[in-house]
Amino acid sequence: MYLIATMPPEERDKPQQLPNGEMKKPEDMTVRELRETKRRLKQREKELSDKDAQIADQQAELEDNRKTQLELSNRLAEANKRQPEPKVVTKTVTKEVHVKPDDYDTLKQRQSEYEQKYERLTQSLEAARAKERDARNEMKSLAKEHDELERKYQEASQAISDNQVEWAKNKSSYSTYRLASDSNDFITKHKPLDFQIEELANASSSAKEQLEKSMTELINFATDIKTAISGKRIIEGEMIDHD
Repeated sequence: MYLIATMPPEERDKPQQLPNGEMKKPEDMTVRELRETKRRLKQREKELSDKDAQIADQQAELEDNRKTQLELSNRLAEANKRQPEPKVVTKTVTKEVHVKPDDYDTLKQRQSEYEQKYERLTQSLEAARAKERDARNEMKSLAKEHDELERKYQEASQAISDNQVEWAKNKSSYSTYRLASDSNDFITKHKPLDFQIEELANASSSAKEQLEKSMTELINFATDIKTAISGKRIIEGEMIDHD
């Protein structure tokens, strides 16, 4: 009861598939089967949780990388703004002198590296999302298969129950017919004794006492049979309707 009570609420009444392929509800499982079922459910839940955590970490890293990339882009833009305007050297010849900031090449290199890292993270995140979709689709497929197995399980249980009811009815009818046949055989066997009834009064006291006791038991037996046929039964002196 403790093992069932500590299972996820949505799994307590569902038939579960055991390692041997058999379907059982938790209430019908042994302690060992319950422990194995709980272990598998916990493992499945942990796998989904780990995938969600992995995706969350990748999204956070992707966001940090995006912020860093934006910052580098802003710094590059500012560095480009700091370049001086072209100066006229002579009256006829002009020469543009561009002075690069000291960290311009470094920032540009880092910008390229972050762009590549951003692309790798984007691909990794998409792959993780694809795996998660596949896992959830597999879970849906397993749930659908589980529902179909549960439906077949319920149908099989109902068929067994119906067969048991039919078997009980057949057994009851057979027993009733047999009792009626045995009663007829008894009456037929002892019917020729009608001519001896008048002689019963001349029997010894012990013989009449034994016969009277047997007749009382026979009457009680017949009364119980008639009561049972009427759909009633007697328990400790009280008559109870089967309905």
